[in-house]
Amino acid sequence: MMREATNADPLAYFTPTKPQLRFLQSTAPITLFRAGNQLGKTAAGAAEMIYYALNRHPYKKIPDGPKEIWVIVHSWEQSKTVQGKIYDLIPPSELADGCEYIPGKGFRGKTPIIQFKNGSLVRIKTTNQGTLGVASGTVDMVWVDEPPPIAIFGELAARLLRKRGRMVLTMTPIGQDCGYLKKMVDDGKIEDIGAALTVENVTPLGCRSLLQQADIDRIADTYLPLDRQARLEGSWEAGRPDGLVFECFSEEMISDKPCPNDGDYRFSIGID
Repeated sequence: MMREATNADPLAYFTPTKPQLRFLQSTAPITLFRAGNQLGKTAAGAAEMIYYALNRHPYKKIPDGPKEIWVIVHSWEQSKTVQGKIYDLIPPSELADGCEYIPGKGFRGKTPIIQFKNGSLVRIKTTNQGTLGVASGTVDMVWVDEPPPIAIFGELAARLLRKRGRMVLTMTPIGQDCGYLKKMVDDGKIEDIGAALTVENVTPLGCRSLLQQADIDRIADTYLPLDRQARLEGSWEAGRPDGLVFECFSEEMISDKPCPNDGDYRFSIGID
């Protein structure tokens, strides 16, 4: 019975963690969920988007009527994962006739579109399309998964003006210059919800934790010092001030003396 009920309406059984709940309760025009890896950022973004599209948000009042929503991802390959997480939360009965999801490929269409019976429409776009890919149009909501280039951010903000729409961002601040976002947070223009990878922050309310401390320690050991803080804590500061990428490297390994011509040398190149 429980499995049947969950399959019929997975959104009703979505149980957020504390950081996810803070994100879902936000009413700011622009909300940023900035967190380390494995903290459910994309799941929270998908839930927020579907709540908005179906006009059934459990934590706040939203405007009535059908919505046009854009989901912005980095690439089409990445979008397949995001689309899968979206589909897993959508009640099947809410999808419009003809709206089809293909596992591993995503929603059908050259540009994937999710249509709901209430008239809401979700378009999936990528930052790789550039500003032209997000130019023109008026939308009610934009969800950006991972940091967007500043030009894309500005174009998306313009799409929301007429309807006074909302933008939500879910990201770990690496792989893109996020300085402009940090400044907007510092200036109070973006509500910033930060979360580190801890046992408490990966525990759905009233449930058992999804990870134990040993799991988190093991994950931390796989990250390079260059971006470890960003991946574990969502820190704005990715990279080490001393310029080191690998912890086993030291200054003693650097020499400005010429190598003897008769030496036996082995060269290795490590690329991150």
